[in-house]
Amino acid sequence: MTEKVPKIAIYLDFENLAISAKEVYPSTPRPLRIDDILDFAKGYGEVLIKKAFADWNKPPCNQYVEDLRLRAFDLVFLPQTSLSGKNGADLRMTIDALEDMYDKSLLDVFFLGTGDTDFIHLIRKIKERGKEVVVLGFEHSIGRTIRYNCDRFESLEDLLGKAPAPAVKEKKEEEELEDDPRELFIRYIKNRSTEEPAILSQIKNDLMRLDPSFSEKKYGYKHFKEFLDSFKGDLFTSIKMDDKAGHHLVYFKSYSELTSAINEGQVREFIEKDMRYIKDRALRKALYKEIIGLFHADGETTINQMIDDLWSLFDKKVPKATLKRFLRTMAEGRMFKFANVKYTGNIYTMPQVLKGDLPSMEKLDDVYLQRIIDLTLKKFSGVPQETVTKMMGLS
Repeated sequence: MTEKVPKIAIYLDFENLAISAKEVYPSTPRPLRIDDILDFAKGYGEVLIKKAFADWNKPPCNQYVEDLRLRAFDLVFLPQTSLSGKNGADLRMTIDALEDMYDKSLLDVFFLGTGDTDFIHLIRKIKERGKEVVVLGFEHSIGRTIRYNCDRFESLEDLLGKAPAPAVKEKKEEEELEDDPRELFIRYIKNRSTEEPAILSQIKNDLMRLDPSFSEKKYGYKHFKEFLDSFKGDLFTSIKMDDKAGHHLVYFKSYSELTSAINEGQVREFIEKDMRYIKDRALRKALYKEIIGLFHADGETTINQMIDDLWSLFDKKVPKATLKRFLRTMAEGRMFKFANVKYTGNIYTMPQVLKGDLPSMEKLDDVYLQRIIDLTLKKFSGVPQETVTKMMGLS
């Protein structure tokens, strides 16, 4: 019996992708290589539908018209319809994808190329019908909600090649705390229903169910086996061939064995050096007050600008790296928010505005402390919260 070949549909929010590509690859003309995107999609099955949405009269999208036509894309023209420059691509793309899903029930996999959070409802609708969703986008523009709700996230930096752009480098720095492949493996081991050896060929798919953005290429490895081998002796003891079943088995250490190996020195170092925890409560309260003052003075500002302003206001005594991590933590705690959710630049250069329902200083401090605790417990699964709070001087 012939194996069924999955049927693929591709929808590209092209204006969003083209603008992001220009930011990531500023010195490269037409950095979005359509063939690379198509080749990746063809690895899943037969591509039946190819649609790209943009105002094709305007740069940088007009530079790609011929490339897309040669590859038989349906170019959907969406002129600017508002003063902010929005062209309704998210709405039209959603409508087209849903219509195609209902009219062409044979479709199996939907590829969405975007950097827009507005597509979360589309993703959920497609998955409700039992279809697979693969999201293509640039690392800096795809939020966690999209990554964790799709079946797979594929970084366009991985497809197109990394660029030595400052914005990408800065993003990498901020992700190091929350994108540790070892911690992903520990989550995988914790959630396994058995302590029997794992089938090697299934492990990558299991990791991607936990984090659809996972890719060994992101960590500098060409092949998954090479990536897995880097954890030998740490997370697993050996890989053996099961001659009877015809596949390789990976013998992972137990979750309890892995978590018991964590020492307090590692936890303390993470809190103090990685999180750059500010233990001085009076300094934290002074920082909250000055941050609010900066917003009241300017209306909106950026994290980078606040770093410089606070550094000067505190007579250059608080290191910029500490201020950067502090502001990042408060952004995650929703002290302030993006002034423009459509902005596709680096998070540190995104214009920010103060939240309207800002809590008291005490509540702000609770947000900061809880965020440090949460990230530490996520990093070191199995460490008691009491241990963390004691190290932070809270008990």
